[in-house]
Amino acid sequence: MTGIWRNAIAALCVFAFLFARPLQAAEGAVSLYAPGFFSAMAGVMPEAGTYGDFQVWLYDGNLNEAFLENQVVSKIDSQMAVPMLSVMHVTELSWLGGRYGFSIMGSYPSVDVGATLTAANQPLRDKDSASGLGDLTLTPLILGWHDSNWHSMFMLNAYLPTGGWDEHDLATTGLNRPALEPMYNLTYLSEETGRELSLAVGYTINFGNEDTDYESGDEFHLDFTLGQWFANHWMAGVAGYWFQQVTADDGAPDVLGSNKGRVLGAGPIVSYVTTLSGGNELLLSARYYHEFGGTNRLEGDALWLRLSFGI
Repeated sequence: MTGIWRNAIAALCVFAFLFARPLQAAEGAVSLYAPGFFSAMAGVMPEAGTYGDFQVWLYDGNLNEAFLENQVVSKIDSQMAVPMLSVMHVTELSWLGGRYGFSIMGSYPSVDVGATLTAANQPLRDKDSASGLGDLTLTPLILGWHDSNWHSMFMLNAYLPTGGWDEHDLATTGLNRPALEPMYNLTYLSEETGRELSLAVGYTINFGNEDTDYESGDEFHLDFTLGQWFANHWMAGVAGYWFQQVTADDGAPDVLGSNKGRVLGAGPIVSYVTTLSGGNELLLSARYYHEFGGTNRLEGDALWLRLSFGI
């Protein structure tokens, strides 16, 4: 059994343990992890050095009912533009047969939300906008392995509630709850045929929002990319994701029940990679997702733009 598969089995054991946890979360019908964040080359850890990854997430979705402003609201529509910048440093150190790295990511969301509230038993349409710093993501542990055409990474993300939030606002740039998230990414990239299959599997352990006494449930998410690389450094394929909340919210009004969220998305992806004069690789990517099968979560359309580069 190769090291890649031993690591994959170990990661599956971790996720099996986490799924068995009897904890209770998603307030606002959104998650700290943005589905579709990982795509092409998701499991490929670069050589030792420092790397930047700039992504822009454009999203337009709607939902019939959710828990916002510390109350149940209906007919929600939301538009978001979220630029994200992450910096990863890959060291020369190795542990468990994998190369060690760490990263930090910040964002600057711009959010527009419309919803129908109930005041004095009368429906009232309300709109709100917000922009500013979002929640911070620290990843103190990244391990990467390579074995011929197989590449994989394990990472542990910590979400810190640094973004703007107020329980009386419809639109916020943060979610006011911390979370931990183990992830395992796997990429098969054939040097002979150029075919790629990438998977990114994660489990988000949400903690409570102290201002609303609301604890969002734990969430499973899977991103995938199936693509074909060509001799001219272009790749075309299909990308998608599955987001599933696996434990109930604690603090949801009875009318919302367990408030478990779910959504799926799929669409085309194109990528281009080239080598700059200094020897660093540059990766450009664009992908579009149409969402379907949504429950207790925003459902709509998403466009991701990505620029990845060595520093």
